[in-house]
Amino acid sequence: MRMHWKVLISSLLVACAAGLGQAAIAPHEIILLVNNQSARSKEVANHFIHLRQIPARNVIYLDLPDRVLAPAAQLTHEEFAQYIWEPVQDIMIERGVDERVLAWIYSVDFPVRITTDPPVSITGMTFMRNRFPPDRDWIDKGALISPLYAGPDPDGRAVEGGSFIRLRDVLPEAEMPLPAMMLGFCGSRGNSVDTVIRTLRYGHASDRSSPRGTVYFVEGEDVRARMRNWQFAGVQEELEAAGVRSRVMEGPPRDLPGIIGLQMGAPNVRASQAGNHLPGSMAEHVTSLAAEFHTPIQTKLTDWLRAGATASAGTVTEPYSVWAKFPHARFFGHYARGHSMLESFYLALRSPTQILLVGEPLARPWAPRLSMTLIAMESGELRGEASFMAAVFPEFPPGQLEYRVVVNGEPATEGSLGNSFSFDTRDLADGHHELRVLAFGRGSIAHMATDRRSIIVNNHGRSVSVEGSESDTPAGSDMIRLSATATEEPIRLEFIHNSRVLATAATNAANFSVAAHTLGAGPVAVQVRAVYADDMQVYSAPIQLTIARARDLPEATGDWHTASWNEITALSGAASVENNQLHFTPGTNDVDIVWLTEPLTGVQRIRTELTIPGDPDTHANREVAGLVFAGEDSDQYRFFALHGRPSAWSLGDRHNQRLRHRIQRGALLLRDTTHELELVFSDGAVRAYVQGYHVAEWSQVQGEGRIGLLVANERAVFGPVEYQLEEPKVE
Repeated sequence: MRMHWKVLISSLLVACAAGLGQAAIAPHEIILLVNNQSARSKEVANHFIHLRQIPARNVIYLDLPDRVLAPAAQLTHEEFAQYIWEPVQDIMIERGVDERVLAWIYSVDFPVRITTDPPVSITGMTFMRNRFPPDRDWIDKGALISPLYAGPDPDGRAVEGGSFIRLRDVLPEAEMPLPAMMLGFCGSRGNSVDTVIRTLRYGHASDRSSPRGTVYFVEGEDVRARMRNWQFAGVQEELEAAGVRSRVMEGPPRDLPGIIGLQMGAPNVRASQAGNHLPGSMAEHVTSLAAEFHTPIQTKLTDWLRAGATASAGTVTEPYSVWAKFPHARFFGHYARGHSMLESFYLALRSPTQILLVGEPLARPWAPRLSMTLIAMESGELRGEASFMAAVFPEFPPGQLEYRVVVNGEPATEGSLGNSFSFDTRDLADGHHELRVLAFGRGSIAHMATDRRSIIVNNHGRSVSVEGSESDTPAGSDMIRLSATATEEPIRLEFIHNSRVLATAATNAANFSVAAHTLGAGPVAVQVRAVYADDMQVYSAPIQLTIARARDLPEATGDWHTASWNEITALSGAASVENNQLHFTPGTNDVDIVWLTEPLTGVQRIRTELTIPGDPDTHANREVAGLVFAGEDSDQYRFFALHGRPSAWSLGDRHNQRLRHRIQRGALLLRDTTHELELVFSDGAVRAYVQGYHVAEWSQVQGEGRIGLLVANERAVFGPVEYQLEEPKVE
């Protein structure tokens, strides 16, 4: 039910537009998209939801095909519409959030490129609202001009710009694009989940911090640098006026102190050596392939995030040195005025069709320091009329602060100048509700202060109570178990997570058991909802859980056997044992093999450890190295290997002198990193695991045959190879 709010008193505490804190885009104004088939996507989303308090109704889970995890990480335009655009539109309309959403945020394990002609990024296609332009020059030549772009062109005038909500108010409805950003990328040459979560935490920690760092602009003779050298001087003046330090320098950057921003143009950069990034930093380097992750040449935008930046950007295909396709240096002028990371990008992008934006979208280092507290709220259960007040600190002269109330993620008021509120709780269902109040300036930058409270309404004697051992302890088990009881006689009880119904019971008391991986690792909140015959839906208070990241490798049973390293002979290279490790250097063959066993039957599991020696900051680029199984001879075998060129884990086979990579999953593959590899054979399929996490699966594959190791192009180091056989059947 929608609340009917009445303002009783004029605003008692107000603030001027220049003095408000937090981002200009609110959590209820974004949609967070999650790949329901990916444990990584759910885990990253859980952390972002927790940090930014995203309303449950604004989280949408999508079932994407496995090929988005392939090295190229792409979908066709038709597939984008089928798997992403159309389902999200339907769900937003069903939940009643479609008219207020200002931006889409993608978690990890989404495609980065849409294979139109020419290709565009997933954020570019979202920006265009799934409408590909009729003229390819709009993409190729950067002729599509964003209505959000605030300038300047080389010979044009700059405008101040403004928050998305302000721009939507002045733009015709048909011209308001849909800005988008990705929280991270974990595929080929991407980042680990831990790095993505660290990036999100850095972004959150940067809010209102007024960092004392420096924005660095790096000039150079490369065309990538020359194409926007003209932008730096004017932006430096803006930053100086805002009290933000900046410096124009010649590259390459190295050991720079206090980086809050870095822009340069170069195909190859050692991001890890650039210097110390402060929380909230944005860094990018204008090159053709920074977001074409499966291509081994040129530095990737993810290197900046791994080095400590909070956001970066790069194109998903060749942009032809068109400056309009990259962030204008004025990004930092918008950022220093208090815009969020996401808003600053789009105010600084003239033609954002092929650029991929990655990082923490709501970071706002220069948002003014302001806070809000909801006071005078009645304690305990609420009945009948209730009232409260929103107190904003510090105090400012009246007249420029607008308040909005949001209940359960749904706006309940259109805006008010008063900060005292009264409402009739009988307009709400019984049970738990989340109340948020936002106060924001009425200027072009809608800085906000906000606070939220949980309230319990009881006008009809209906409630839902929940108990469970996991409700107050970290949940690392395979199943989440909760017991729920509702008063009166509901039609059913439902286990709810982020607006998803995961289990139901046609009773007023039930024991729910839901697989932890369905929710994903990290901090989560679940509720039980009672649905009554008169359509009232009564929610329990949220149960806060912390779900541990669990290796999905099944537990081994039976004895392990160790393959012998006596008298090892490679086909054409050299293999030697040092410190219980096999050092394998390939020879003249395209692929070199060491056989470790004679043919085996009943193979259930194989495991080893693999390391590619070298600089730990360097990607594996040319190497192929891994386990061989089901081997007959040097031209008949199957393998699970690291494949350096696309940066992927690969399941494949060799036949007729040809190595065929059948199934590939993009991954971050760095040198000097030890990978635990394990193959599990069951139900007529082989399942491949790295570090205990499922990577790929190949059906109709058995493990019978010889076991060995393979390498190509570069030396690899292996740990002992162990295997497990079927237990003998007892007659």
